[in-house]
Amino acid sequence: MPYVVMTASTRAPNKARGPYRRVAVVETNLAPGELPSMIAPHARGVVRIVEVWEKMFVGKTRNSQYFKALDDAEELCRRLIVKDAIARKRERKKAGDTICVRVKPGSTVGGVKYFEATLLDVSRNWAAEMIAQGIAEEVQI
Repeated sequence: MPYVVMTASTRAPNKARGPYRRVAVVETNLAPGELPSMIAPHARGVVRIVEVWEKMFVGKTRNSQYFKALDDAEELCRRLIVKDAIARKRERKKAGDTICVRVKPGSTVGGVKYFEATLLDVSRNWAAEMIAQGIAEEVQI
């Protein structure tokens, strides 16, 4: 499931003036590049709202509440995406769908040139093709 950072305007607390925004990390089931229309659990495509920062003041510098909350939300989103990818990779590995291979230095795989020996977790078909071309070797972990 993709995680996205969303922002929306909000009312200022009490009698305060100035721009205030809310920041949220949302788990969606939409296609990559699509966003839910609003920060709400009932919005189309929202699976859950992971975390919300309410009423953050938008100052003129990066030290304002809003920008700090935005940085925190982006970091949380990155961690969740990595955590989700690792979980999916473990599931595929348990199912036996992938093989770990070591790419030889100087090889190009999928348009990426590897300058040092690198371990990749790839599908069985792709691994067989890479081993046949002589650019990788299977590794037991």
